[in-house]
Amino acid sequence: MGLAIVFVSKDENLTKAHVRYLESRILAEAAKINKFKLEQNQAGGAKLPESDLEDMEVFQAHVRQFLPVLGSDILAPIAQSATEMQPGGVLLWLIADGVLIEKDGFFIFTRDTEFSSPSAAAAVIFGRSANGLVAWKTESGKSLKQLDEQT
Repeated sequence: MGLAIVFVSKDENLTKAHVRYLESRILAEAAKINKFKLEQNQAGGAKLPESDLEDMEVFQAHVRQFLPVLGSDILAPIAQSATEMQPGGVLLWLIADGVLIEKDGFFIFTRDTEFSSPSAAAAVIFGRSANGLVAWKTESGKSLKQLDEQT
């Protein structure tokens, strides 16, 4: 049984070139993750003006953000399955993998790290289960939930 996930633009301004670019970027990302065997691992891609490139990178980031919400982890790196462990287990895995190092009594991320959800990331920081939608806040104190409700 196959599964299809379709994304559309809210203002319907995606051109064929935009779609080719996104297809190429998503296939490249999926190939890099190497979680599944891809029947098609190359797309033609498209040259886009610089202003469109930024828009498509944002669009791709939204796709990556919404896939787990839709129940799909196709763009989540295999290592991210460690986020399903208890927070302490994830912490140990991040330390063993060199993602976190201790410096002056604190743990510091050595590189950008993607988690399967805001809650998974918050659980590592708090060392226990945490609701990422309310745990993550801007400098002004607005939670992700509040920011989402504004849009």
